[in-house]
Amino acid sequence: MKTIFVGAILLFSSHGLWGQEKSDSIPKLTIQEVEISTHSFLKRNTTSIQPMQSISAKKIEMAMSATTADALLLNTNAFIQKSQQGGGSVTLRGFEASRVLLYVDGVRLNNLIYRSGHLQNIITLDPFVLHEVNLHLGASSNLFGSDALGGVVSVTTLLPKFSNNNSFTWKGKISTSYQSANRSTQNHVQISQFNKKWSFNTAFSWSDFNDLVSGKRANPFYQGTYQLRPFTISRIQGRDSIVPNANPFLQSGSGYTQFDFFEKIAFRPHEKVVHQANIQFSTSSNVPRYDRLSEVIQGKPRFSEWYYGPQKRFLLAYDRVRKNESAFFQTTLVGLNFQHVEESRFQRRFQSDNLDRRNENVQVWGTKAWAERKVGNRSLVVGGDAYFNFLESTADRTNIVSGLKKSLDTRYPNGRNSMHHGGIYFENKKEVNPKIQTQWGGRLGYSYLSSELNDSIFFQFPFSQIKQNNFTYAGNMGIAYFSKGMNESHQWKFTFFSSTGFRTPNIDDLGKIFESAQGKIIVPNEAIKPEKTWTNDFGFTKLCENLVWENHVYSTLFFDAIVTSPFQYQGQDSIWYDGVFSAVYANQNQRRALVLGGNSQLSWKCTSRLTWNAGVNYTRGRIFSGDSTIPLDHIPPLQFSSDVNYHLGKFSCLGQLLFQGKKGIQDYLLNAEDNEQYATEIGMPAWMIFNLKCRYSLPKSIAIQAGIENIFDTQYRVFASGINGPGRNFQFSLRKTF
Repeated sequence: MKTIFVGAILLFSSHGLWGQEKSDSIPKLTIQEVEISTHSFLKRNTTSIQPMQSISAKKIEMAMSATTADALLLNTNAFIQKSQQGGGSVTLRGFEASRVLLYVDGVRLNNLIYRSGHLQNIITLDPFVLHEVNLHLGASSNLFGSDALGGVVSVTTLLPKFSNNNSFTWKGKISTSYQSANRSTQNHVQISQFNKKWSFNTAFSWSDFNDLVSGKRANPFYQGTYQLRPFTISRIQGRDSIVPNANPFLQSGSGYTQFDFFEKIAFRPHEKVVHQANIQFSTSSNVPRYDRLSEVIQGKPRFSEWYYGPQKRFLLAYDRVRKNESAFFQTTLVGLNFQHVEESRFQRRFQSDNLDRRNENVQVWGTKAWAERKVGNRSLVVGGDAYFNFLESTADRTNIVSGLKKSLDTRYPNGRNSMHHGGIYFENKKEVNPKIQTQWGGRLGYSYLSSELNDSIFFQFPFSQIKQNNFTYAGNMGIAYFSKGMNESHQWKFTFFSSTGFRTPNIDDLGKIFESAQGKIIVPNEAIKPEKTWTNDFGFTKLCENLVWENHVYSTLFFDAIVTSPFQYQGQDSIWYDGVFSAVYANQNQRRALVLGGNSQLSWKCTSRLTWNAGVNYTRGRIFSGDSTIPLDHIPPLQFSSDVNYHLGKFSCLGQLLFQGKKGIQDYLLNAEDNEQYATEIGMPAWMIFNLKCRYSLPKSIAIQAGIENIFDTQYRVFASGINGPGRNFQFSLRKTF
C-alpha cells in the first residue's frame, strides 16, 4: 500500500515538471519560501530568552555530514554516542535518548518504545533535506510536552517555494559523494516544482556504508589501543568458526545501507492560507550491532550475529496555516499526522543454531493546533497537541539448520499496548521597555498507558495488565536585559531562564522484558511514575555587528529518575532466563540528581572573507546517594571545537579542530549506560582530530568538494561508544544544481 501511495505521489508531482509552460510575457520571477510547520518564535534569534543553538543546511552541506547525527556534531552543545556505525544517540546537557525530544516539522518522533539507553532513530532523518536544526537547551516541556528533560532537537526540512506567476518553474539538485574511511557512496536527487499556488519538493537519497576503518596511529593522549574486533565469524561446514581479521583496523561487521524518500506538497489558494502534505519514508538494510559483536567471554565471541533488522520510519502529516492580520489571532495552524515505525533485533550466540528475532511494530496518530496573537510589544501563543501510540510486539526463534521456527518471549508485553498523551499550553512574551523583555508560559497535560501481558509460556506474571494515568504540568519564566535596547548592535545581553520538564513512563519503562547483560534480566514494574527536571539558566552575550559571543551557566535538578536496580520477581531476586540463572532487575524511581554545566559559543566575522567559530561545553552530573554522591551516567566529557571559514570568489575552505576531554573511569556510573566494558582500563582518553574541507564552484552550477577528516589518522573512540571513530577519511562530492 505504501509503495502504491508513494508512486502515486511521484506521478502527480512529476506532472508539474513535464507540464510546465514558458512564456516571454512573464514578469521577472520572484521566489518565496514559506515555513508553516513550526512556531516562528521557536527559531533562534538575538532576542531569544531560552538558550538555543542552530545549525544551518549550508553548514551541514559544507561539512559533508553523512547522517543527521553527524550534522549535530557541528555544535558542541550536542553530544553523539554510537554503539555501531549506523548509530547516533543524542545527548543535550547530560540527558540522552528518551530524555531528549526529537521533533521534525512540528511532529514529535519519540514514541512509546523510546528507551533511556542509546537510540539511533535520528539517522532516519535524511541530512540532504534539512533546512535547519534548532537545539532547545534545558527543560522544554512547556511547548513540547513529555520527554524534553534535557532539551529538544527541532528539525525543519525543505521549505515550500512559491513564485509570482501561474506557470510552473522547476529547480533541482543532483549530488554524489564518496568517503574513503568506509568506502561509502551517497547519492541524492532533489526536484522542486512550483508556481503561484502549488509547490512540490521531491527528494531521494540512497547511501551505502561499508565497514568502517579505525585510525591507525596512537592517540597522543593514550598510547594503548582501543577494543578492536580482531576476528570475524564465518559459517564453515555448519559450524561457527573464528576467522582472523586480516586488517586489524577494519571494524568488520559495521556496514549498512539506507534509502530515504521525501515529498512535501503545498497548496496556497490565496495569500492567507497554505495547506501542506509532508511525506517521509526511510528504510535501511540490517544494521550490525558492532559493540555486541566485539564482546568476548572466556576467549570466545559472545555472539555470532547481532543486528538490527531494517529500521523503517514512515511519516504522513497535514498542516493548514492561516495568516490574517485583522483577525484576533493573526496566525493559526491545525495539523494531523500519522507515523509507522518498525524496529527489530536479531541475535544468535556463538556456535548456536538458534537465531532469535524480536520485532516491534509501532503506529502513532497525532493532532495539534496553535494560534498566535501579536499586539504592540507583546505576543501570545496558545495551543494543544495529542498523540495516540499503539504497539505490537512479536518474537520467534528460528533454527538456521532445520528452518524450524517456534515462539520466543517478546521484548515488550505481547498483548495490546497503547499510550496516549496530550496537553494544552500557552506562551507569553512582553517587551516591558526597549531594554527588558519577559517570557512566561505553562502546560497542563494527561497521559494514559495500557499494556496487556498475555505471555503465560515463558513467565507467570503476578498481574496480567498494566495501567497508568498521569496528570502532568510544566512551566517556564524568563527575562532578558539589553544594555542598549533590542535590535541594537555593540551591546551586552543578559538572560535568566527557569523551566521545568517531565517524562511520562512509556512501555519501554514499564513493560520491558530484556536481558541487558549476561546473567541480568529486566522485568516489568507497574509502580513507576513520571521523571521531572527543573533547569535554571543564566546567560550573557556580547552582540556586535561582526561578532556574537554567547555564554551560559546552568543547573538542572533531576527528580524521580527512573533507574534499573535490583528487584524481586514473585519473591525471588534471581530466576532462570534463556538457560542462565539471572539476577532480577526492574526500572524504579529511586534517584535525585544534579547536573551543572556551562557553554560558550563565539562567532566572529574577522574580515569579509574570513569567519572564526569556536565552542566549548562542560557538564557534570551527580546522583544523591544518602550522605554522598556518585556519578550520573550519560554525562559527556569536556567538548571543544573550532573552525575557520574562508571564502574567495568561487572558492571556500573550512578548517576544523575537534577535541574531547578525558572521562576517567572514576567518573563512570558502572554497570549502567556509560558502557565501561567498551572503554580502556582508565576510562575514555581524551582525543583531538583535525579536518579540512574545500569547495569550488564550476561553470553551469556545478560544485566540487573535497576534504580530509582526521588528518593525522588518530585512533580514538567517543565516550560511551562501542565503535571507534573513522581514521583518515578522504571525502569527495560533486553537486549539480539547476
